[in-house]
Amino acid sequence: MMARKVKEFTVDRATWLRGEGSAQSSLLREQDGKMCCLGFLCLAQGVQRRCLLNLPVPDMLSAASQKHLPAFLVKPKDATMGDIMPTNDNRSQTDKKRERHLKRLFKRQGVAIKFVGEG
Repeated sequence: MMARKVKEFTVDRATWLRGEGSAQSSLLREQDGKMCCLGFLCLAQGVQRRCLLNLPVPDMLSAASQKHLPAFLVKPKDATMGDIMPTNDNRSQTDKKRERHLKRLFKRQGVAIKFVGEG
């Protein structure tokens, strides 16, 4: 089964986990319900919320969940993934710069990321 390709997804700044470093990052952090940008994309792709709990990266999802995802999300050595995660987790970057950079990175994969709310 081929994964459907989401052309756009939305990140809610109020629950967006970013800028805390990679050790604190998670697709969905159980303690506070915050998600990194990849967690938001996984949800948009149809992965169930409970499957994301406390996992650091999409390639750690079950095979059944990975079937929902485009290839670039589950290839650990994909160049885009190697840029997205550090950009999301970088402690020294402003949110404005982080959002601009993430928009460019996801655009390379044909996906638009939209940021809403305040956080």
